[in-house]
Amino acid sequence: MLSPASQMIATPSQRSRSWVLILAIAAGTVAAQGGPAAQPYQVGGVMDGAGLTAVDAGYLMAVQMACFSAAVLVASRFVDRTSLPALALSGATLAAGCYLVEFGLRTLLPLYLAAGTSGTGHGLIYAATVAAGSRASDPERVFGAGTALGLIGLGVELAVLPLVGVRLGPMGVFAGLAAMLVLLVPLLPGLGRANAAPLRETAGRVDIVGAAALVAVTALFGIGTGAVYTFTERIATALDIDPAATGLVLTVGMMSGSLGGAAAAWAGNRLGRRLPLQLGLLASGLACLAIGVANGFWGFAAAVVAYGITYIFPFPYFLGAGGALDRSGRLPAFANGMIFIASAVGSGAGGMIAVQWSYRTLGLLALAASILAAGLVPVVTSRAVEPAP
Repeated sequence: MLSPASQMIATPSQRSRSWVLILAIAAGTVAAQGGPAAQPYQVGGVMDGAGLTAVDAGYLMAVQMACFSAAVLVASRFVDRTSLPALALSGATLAAGCYLVEFGLRTLLPLYLAAGTSGTGHGLIYAATVAAGSRASDPERVFGAGTALGLIGLGVELAVLPLVGVRLGPMGVFAGLAAMLVLLVPLLPGLGRANAAPLRETAGRVDIVGAAALVAVTALFGIGTGAVYTFTERIATALDIDPAATGLVLTVGMMSGSLGGAAAAWAGNRLGRRLPLQLGLLASGLACLAIGVANGFWGFAAAVVAYGITYIFPFPYFLGAGGALDRSGRLPAFANGMIFIASAVGSGAGGMIAVQWSYRTLGLLALAASILAAGLVPVVTSRAVEPAP
């Protein structure tokens, strides 16, 4: 999307190009995260439809997320020399095909293979989407708006999937995921509308210090948020909150992330990158602490909604800073991929901390991680080219 000054003289073609890219990023967000976001339904499907145990179902989802993260990190190495629409379409085809196969599977090993392959497909879509957003002339606004629309789409998906399961049986969730990907395919070519995809020879030299600082910021963010969010259901159980109410709160919390994306789209570069990113990181840490110290339904619900908003808000700024450090899109894709790796580490560490200490301690860990991340932000923004307000 264009800066406020340039919008005044933007041609209809330029405005159309921005909206096509925003819609493509929204579609890429749903296509990339639709499978991982629907893991509770996938777990129910394989347990009821294929007879898997809870342990096997949990491992199945871990395989999908591991392959998702690995695909993002690997794809980040070549997003500067491949067609982003082709990368996203390849990932969508791979994931949709696997879900259709998974719909008919009932044995463990083939399900593992299908889950890993579908996770790889989702990861390729995510890498392409992040790279496209980072190449936009105003990545904070473009990616923020696209993410806001995408999260609304994810909410619709999660509302529809149970209905598909009623019609097609427990494994129907996989047919529903395949259909979702097919419906989004026509929008994914819009990822090619990102500003003149830079080639390796014209992308410039990446600042190593700035890049390392950005990866550290995203890793700390992932560790802290992953440690707390993984145990939100357990925290609700400890508070004697009804499971149906917990599910509603978590759904509303996820959809509230669209407000975080919209806020980032509105703020854009008005205040530069340093201040919004620091405030967003600190706010997410405080929201995690609020979840950890919640002592009743309304406190828990408010904290989860605040988490949803503040978790999404920093993402466009991660992309904007990464794009300023590396216009090829490789660094933004890699740094964002690190969030998922770090989140898995945070989940593991969070389990041990919750057992040894308390959920309050998890919240304090997340807040400490956010403070450390915010402290590194000036290193990132001083090395990146700050946008003009």
